[in-house]
Amino acid sequence: MSADNSQFAIIGVACDYQITLREIIETIRRISPSHSPAAIQLGFGLVELAFEGRLPGYQNLQAPYHNRCHTLEVAVCASRLLHGIHASGIILHPRTIDAAILGALFHDSGYLKASAENGGTGAQFTVEHVSRSVAFVEYGLATIDGELRRWVIDAVLATDHRMLPANWNCASAESALAARVAATADIVGQMASREYLERLLFLYFEFREAGVGGFKDLHELLEQTMSFYQTTRKRLFDHLGGTVDYLARHFEAVGGERRNHYLELVDRNIAYLESILLEDRERRLHMLKRGGIVGHALEMM
Repeated sequence: MSADNSQFAIIGVACDYQITLREIIETIRRISPSHSPAAIQLGFGLVELAFEGRLPGYQNLQAPYHNRCHTLEVAVCASRLLHGIHASGIILHPRTIDAAILGALFHDSGYLKASAENGGTGAQFTVEHVSRSVAFVEYGLATIDGELRRWVIDAVLATDHRMLPANWNCASAESALAARVAATADIVGQMASREYLERLLFLYFEFREAGVGGFKDLHELLEQTMSFYQTTRKRLFDHLGGTVDYLARHFEAVGGERRNHYLELVDRNIAYLESILLEDRERRLHMLKRGGIVGHALEMM
């Protein structure tokens, strides 16, 4: 991969709850300086307690791919999408802002294991993780405004890649916008990551644990990621209405240059994956060097 990591630095997300929370609140204040951060702060506090194993009734988040870093990447991306929409002249309902961020935060909470659920990393819940996430929202956010909670659930449900927006049953047009933001951020937030290709090895192990995908080995998952990418682009631009394009307006507003760094980085990752797949299988993993992830993943085999 190119030694030029300037774009990765631009979208870089610290895998830290409080740093991420501060960045999101700063971005939201670009939209509405008077917007109350209370609901978002509540969500972050709950996610941190749960993911770190300090929430009564739950174990810490153990899924290797759908982990804390993935969740925070998606939440930051959602906040930037919201700002890009605002920068395009679209007025955002305050509840849309909160629902999009909270939906991003809780969209994978279904991978959490309850205290009584033994065995596995939580990846065994891959197929039903969205419905489990909805249940966690209903439990964890029981104290917030009921309409906002419904909008958050709409956003969580929208991250199910199997669901087309035509089949969504959102509470309102404003709720549907929050849902599109969360679903879009879930895709590009992870695929633009500096370590996306390396993390695919963790995704393979999650699929293997869940018994889904039918991949014979991790190389087959890498190979099929190319077709997944084409399916993903269709979802982004056809099904989700090109909401991803608003990211360019965010970067124009904060950096003066209208570029969609997320999509550019997704394309860079996919181009590098294409070059990897031209190599013999024995060499492929040697080309994935970021974060020491490959070594960790191989220990899981």
